[in-house]
Amino acid sequence: GFFLPAASMAFPCEDEERMLRVIGAGRVLRSDPRALYELLDIVGRSGPFCCVYRGRQLSTGTSVAVKVFSLECNEDALDDITREIALMRSAQAPNVVRFYECFYFEMELWLVMEFCAGGSVRDLCDAAGSHNFALDERQIAYVIREC
Repeated sequence: GFFLPAASMAFPCEDEERMLRVIGAGRVLRSDPRALYELLDIVGRSGPFCCVYRGRQLSTGTSVAVKVFSLECNEDALDDITREIALMRSAQAPNVVRFYECFYFEMELWLVMEFCAGGSVRDLCDAAGSHNFALDERQIAYVIREC
């Protein structure tokens, strides 16, 4: 496994406790997630301050997805992260990625969630676009029905 290097730029929100309140510190574990999870390989990026990894829960060997945010970013990015966490915590449906837990450690926020080996709907759309074809109505109906 590998880990993100610590970023060198300072987080503009100097009050760490305020920042944790904004992201919902009551539900954020303040411990080293590397004691429980191993990052295996990058499966995507989500903006300039976030990488998505395929990971492994050390105790069970279960595959997980781990979104690692560098919190050394601007306030707008923090607002986006806050909305994403709130949405993931509230979305509980069979065809929605399950959110497991969230860690804050050394200016990084780790969101641990279900790993979907088939990729995302966005991956499907990106692949179609890169091959100059669009999904047809039948394919779109299938995706919508499954969600």
